[in-house]
Amino acid sequence: MKKFYKKLFLFLVLTGISLACMDVLSMVEPFRTQLAYLTDSYAFISVNTGADEIKPYIEKAQTDDKTTKLIFGDSVCHQMFRRLQKYNEDISMIGSNGAITLAGQYILAEEYLKSHPDATDLYLILLPESLTRTFDTGYGYQYAVMPFVETDTLQLLDENTIACMEQVYGKLFLKPAVVKAIDKSAVNRKLYLNILRECTDGYQPEMPFEIAEQYLMKMDRLCEEHQVRLHLIPGPVCESKAEYMKTLEQIWQSGPLSARFPDFFSSISYYSADQAKDGTHFSGAYARQKSMNKKIKKMISGTELADQLRYQ
Repeated sequence: MKKFYKKLFLFLVLTGISLACMDVLSMVEPFRTQLAYLTDSYAFISVNTGADEIKPYIEKAQTDDKTTKLIFGDSVCHQMFRRLQKYNEDISMIGSNGAITLAGQYILAEEYLKSHPDATDLYLILLPESLTRTFDTGYGYQYAVMPFVETDTLQLLDENTIACMEQVYGKLFLKPAVVKAIDKSAVNRKLYLNILRECTDGYQPEMPFEIAEQYLMKMDRLCEEHQVRLHLIPGPVCESKAEYMKTLEQIWQSGPLSARFPDFFSSISYYSADQAKDGTHFSGAYARQKSMNKKIKKMISGTELADQLRYQ
């Protein structure tokens, strides 16, 4: 019997070592790609998505490029403004992704103001839906936790926010070494994200604008400290979501954000459903910059940005 237990122990040790070696190899090329194919994990290799998509935006905000204005926001903001950066050397354009939540937008704002002492204006352009984004189990870990941890900006968030993240994703999985292991290995990422979706619910806020309220007000105070003007501008919305916008507006009006940004919902411009296949991002001919420029001009009319933004 003792021999059996010794053999069993040896087997478990060797198995553990083998799995550990395989895990390490899954983080480095060429084994990373090979093991991803063998384990049907190739779809989880990060290429310009998740942390790989968001980290460059944070790094751009941290770089003193001598700009004095920042345009930032969700993926629709990115779609509309990304081709205009080359014509506007005095404006930094960092449209990113709504999945970073308003906590992530706050990080971009703070990092930008730290590295741009002459900043005058921040233009936050978001779909109203983006103001309701929370720490979910679909995109939250890849788009919020991973880039924040890897750029050492998670510490900029309030303690209650980090506690929410720990509750959803697990305290261990906010540690830099663990985040790196999940980011670099498609196998690890597949295992963790699938377990996360199956066993955990995302953070459920008490009201839709809970995170937005906390970080918009925090951002507003930050801008006051730096004597910078903060502008909140609604991105264009598909007409199919008009009723949902009315529901969100009623909730908005009952909170403190309506006092600071009273015209946000009344300033929304709507477009027909045929202009966006997914109901959010412009598609086909409507995704051409010339078409989007018309929407930009309408969206920013009445602001100083309307007189400053160049289109060619």
